[in-house]
Amino acid sequence: MNNQLDLKARFEELAALKNEVYETRNMIIKTDNNMRSIFAEIKKLAQKQDEHLAKTRHASIGLYILLVIVLAAGGYVLSNLRAENLQKDIDGLKAENSQLISGMSQLELRFEAFRSTDVRAMKLVEMIKDRKREETIEEFAKLDRQSLQESALALLSEKVEKFKLELAQEYYKTGVAQWKIGGFKRAIQELEKSTGFCESTDFQASLHYYIGHSSYKIKDYGRAVSELLRSLEIDSKHDNADSAEYTIGLAYMDQKDWEKCIDFYEKLMTRRNMKNHRNLILANIKKCRQELAKEEARKKKLEEEEAKKRAEEEMAAEEEMPTESNQAGEKPSVEKATEEAKEEKAAEPEKTEEIE
Repeated sequence: MNNQLDLKARFEELAALKNEVYETRNMIIKTDNNMRSIFAEIKKLAQKQDEHLAKTRHASIGLYILLVIVLAAGGYVLSNLRAENLQKDIDGLKAENSQLISGMSQLELRFEAFRSTDVRAMKLVEMIKDRKREETIEEFAKLDRQSLQESALALLSEKVEKFKLELAQEYYKTGVAQWKIGGFKRAIQELEKSTGFCESTDFQASLHYYIGHSSYKIKDYGRAVSELLRSLEIDSKHDNADSAEYTIGLAYMDQKDWEKCIDFYEKLMTRRNMKNHRNLILANIKKCRQELAKEEARKKKLEEEEAKKRAEEEMAAEEEMPTESNQAGEKPSVEKATEEAKEEKAAEPEKTEEIE
């Protein structure tokens, strides 16, 4: 009984085992089918991946070619830009070089100017020591003052101005001395030299007076008037102011500008007390009026003579006009008589023929 039960249990176990085997086989078959389908899918994926890789490879090659083209174009553009920049840099360096050369030339010129100025300054110092005054003034005028130190320039300027004043005074005194002895041309020359050295001295009014008076003496009346007026503009109350005013009137008289002389002297008498020249001025005014009256009389006489001459010419013209008309009247009568004589001669043969 027990054996049967064991067999039955074993048969059941074998049946269960058999079922498990069947199930296992089915599972294996299913797994195999799944593996095959998976392998098929993997193969398809591999094919797709190969195709994708091929496409990617072609695209990469195209991109690489495009990248090469872009890089070549970029390199070309960059090379051109670099070339332009290099050319600009070269031009800038050339400009800087020319500027540096110009600057060096200017520095050389300034150095030469400084050296020349130093030489001139030393020469001026020697001239000042030797009291060569005119040469010192002339040399100082040629000096480049910008190239000289301010202290040295101030010292030299002071010495030169002192020399100018000394020379102006000396030439002024010489000119006045010449004026006193009647050397008027020489006086003008010396006084002009004085004005050339210094134009702001305390004797400028007198200086122009002596030039004007000397010019009057040598009959240069135009300059005499201008110089004397200049002296009065500088100082209307200088020592020779009355003489200057009086001489201006004389210059107008000598130029025979009688009206201007009278006007000037009359205004002078109203604005100044001309004690020393009063009688002379009045006499000159009287003389100018006499001369004006003479000129007016001469002018009037000339006008009368011209009027008389025109009247005589008109009368002569009127007397000639009738004579011409008579001659014109006689001429037609003569012509008429001649024509009548011709007609009579032409008619005489006809009468003869009729008688025959």
